[in-house]
Amino acid sequence: MATVQELIAVGERLGLEGNDLAEFVKEQQTIAREERHKEKDEREKEREIELKKFEDKEKQREFELKKLELEIKKIESTCSVEDSVHESDEDEEDGADNNADGEGVETRKRPHPRTAVKGPKMPPFDEKDDMDSYLHRFERYAVLQGWSKDVWAIYLAALLKGKALDVYARLPPDQARDYSVLKSALLKRYALTDEGYKQRFYEAKADKGESPQQFITRLNSYLLRWIELAGVAKTFDGLLSLMVRERYLATCSKPLELFLRERAVIGLEEIAKLAEQYEDAHGKGVQKKEVNSLE
Repeated sequence: MATVQELIAVGERLGLEGNDLAEFVKEQQTIAREERHKEKDEREKEREIELKKFEDKEKQREFELKKLELEIKKIESTCSVEDSVHESDEDEEDGADNNADGEGVETRKRPHPRTAVKGPKMPPFDEKDDMDSYLHRFERYAVLQGWSKDVWAIYLAALLKGKALDVYARLPPDQARDYSVLKSALLKRYALTDEGYKQRFYEAKADKGESPQQFITRLNSYLLRWIELAGVAKTFDGLLSLMVRERYLATCSKPLELFLRERAVIGLEEIAKLAEQYEDAHGKGVQKKEVNSLE
């Protein structure tokens, strides 16, 4: 905001003096105040809009978590009922056997091999965690608990928060129940793709306090995940194809590299064929233009 002296100087340059100059200064101060109030109101509206967005986002997260809790309780209730019915049937069978075989035989309840599914008791995912490592821990825990894979997505979602929970919330309902789809979406959200693991493999360095054995194990895991996500076979030929492909892509022109990566080409023969087609359509065309310009 201009000071009174600055406004007086402007008015004098405009040829104003006396009452006209005083009126000019007063009008400019009024205009400045109105602009300040307008800016303040706009800032308040922006803050209200941002607060509303935040509140809506938090409500959506609460809704998703409550829905997850209900689904988990429903699964646990269903499994518990099935187990009790199964055990009741087995008790009746035991009783019938005892009556048929003879008297004085004590009826015993045979434990049902299945138990009711319990919710996850792992610590929730933290943004500081490595998503890939967390998913591996979750999968091991799920296997040890004997969960059916069709409930993995629901239980994993109950452990997510922040950006990871947003990934789950944005999936269509039918896909949100598919663990493979949810896992793929989470890995992609945290840039854990074949390209990401390739970079990790080549740029990895031993952490402070990490033993050579631990570092080598980590490098091994990066390479295996790179091979897996690249979609090549875990064989000598598969590894050979991956290494040659990456070396070729690193040496060809950037437009050609982008062209091939966009098509997610895996086989070397297909890469060679598409690369030749690209060069026929682009490279040789450019050369012809250069020759014509020289002529």
